[in-house]
Amino acid sequence: MGCEHRSLHSHFHGTQWRNFEHTGVPMVVIILSSIQFNFRSDLCISGSIDRTCKVWDVASGLCLHTLRGHSDEILDVCYNATGSRLATASADGTSRVFNVMTGACQSVLIGHDGEISKVAFDPPGTRILTASSDKSARLWDAESGDCLQVSHIWQFGIESRTGPGRPH
Repeated sequence: MGCEHRSLHSHFHGTQWRNFEHTGVPMVVIILSSIQFNFRSDLCISGSIDRTCKVWDVASGLCLHTLRGHSDEILDVCYNATGSRLATASADGTSRVFNVMTGACQSVLIGHDGEISKVAFDPPGTRILTASSDKSARLWDAESGDCLQVSHIWQFGIESRTGPGRPH
C-alpha cells in the first residue's frame, strides 16, 4: 500500500492551506486526530480527518502504509501489545483492524449506531473495546471481529448484555 506523502514532514504540508487571519501568511492546518507509538517506538500510526490511517517509520520519517476503508474521519488509533496489529475508530460508526506489516484490513467491527470515539486492545491482544456516541461500549473478538458484549451507559448506571442469544 503506497503513501501519497513520503515523510511525516510532508504529511503536514499541502493538506489544507489557510491564511493566518492577522498577517495573511499562509500556514498549514494539521488535521490529525490521533497518533500513537508502538511499544518499541520504531513505528507510529496516525489517524486523520481525511479518513486514512498512516503507518510511519520513526527513524526515517517515511510512510510505510496508507490504510483506507473508513467513510468518515478517524477519531482514534491504537496498537496491540506486540505491534503486529492496529485498530482504528471512526466517525462512520465502525472500527477496523489492520495487519501492521502488510497493511491488510483483517476485520471490520460493525454494530454501533453512532461514531466511535475510542478503541483499545486488551493486554493479550485478543479483544478490542470500543466506545461510541450511541452511549455504548462494545467488546469484540480481535481475531473474528465478533461482538462479545454490549454495555449501554445510561444516566444512572450501566446495563450489560452478554452471552449467546442475547441481543447485541
